[in-house]
Amino acid sequence: MDRQYAIYMSLGFELVAAVTVLILIGRYLDNNYGWGGWGVILGAFIATAGWIAHLLIIMRQLAKKEEAGDTDPK
Repeated sequence: MDRQYAIYMSLGFELVAAVTVLILIGRYLDNNYGWGGWGVILGAFIATAGWIAHLLIIMRQLAKKEEAGDTDPK
């Protein structure tokens, strides 16, 4: 498998993991502190925003390597 495809595949797993963990933390906060669902919403928002920021960083790095003629995404 090409290394570049592995990077793209890992992004999907990172999204699922981040959203799942932060939603579970939000659910814990909702149940223990009576936030009425806001913990889950906040957790999902933070996870998604963080993942998008991470995606943009990876894309910039890959674009720089492509411009330099380096095809290895290390």
